[in-house]
Amino acid sequence: MVKIHLNPSPLRLILLGFLLALPCFSCAPGGIGDQVLKDFRIRQPDPDTQTEAIKQSVRQKLDRIGSDELIRLNENQSAATVKFMADPTDSFGGGRFYKAQARYEKSYVGEIKRSRQIKAHQQTGSRGFEGELEFVYRIYESPRYDRPDEARAAEARLETDQTGSLFLKYSFDSAGNWDGNPGQETKQ
Repeated sequence: MVKIHLNPSPLRLILLGFLLALPCFSCAPGGIGDQVLKDFRIRQPDPDTQTEAIKQSVRQKLDRIGSDELIRLNENQSAATVKFMADPTDSFGGGRFYKAQARYEKSYVGEIKRSRQIKAHQQTGSRGFEGELEFVYRIYESPRYDRPDEARAAEARLETDQTGSLFLKYSFDSAGNWDGNPGQETKQ
């Protein structure tokens, strides 16, 4: 019979630990060992995985920004335009005045992508993200009046079938934090 004598010397413990950890260092990308190394910051995470996680965070922030911006956009629309509708039966150019106002009803998160330029306020030296919101509006009109001041004072409460969209682009830093600036209008 063979007797195995175990003497737990520090050198043997280190060697045993290294042999046990060796499979983790050579594990395939996406495996459990690979994830453990990334969690303990021994191995860098994949840039694509990081980018997707940040994009998801930006998407959630844009959703919240969209609800707040709907309120702001509708408050800015309080000074609606007064328009003149000519009467086709009046040969002297007569007509009536009415107020037309856009009311923003919904916001939708659009494309999220890396920004093209590095912002001066970013200390990391890496590019941030740009996210787009689409705001859908409907035109409301007031009743028709003979004088423009009457139309200006009236409430635009008659719903029309005219709709449209406004596209605004928002800037985020490389970590996905909104810079707080209002959206920039884009052509879509």
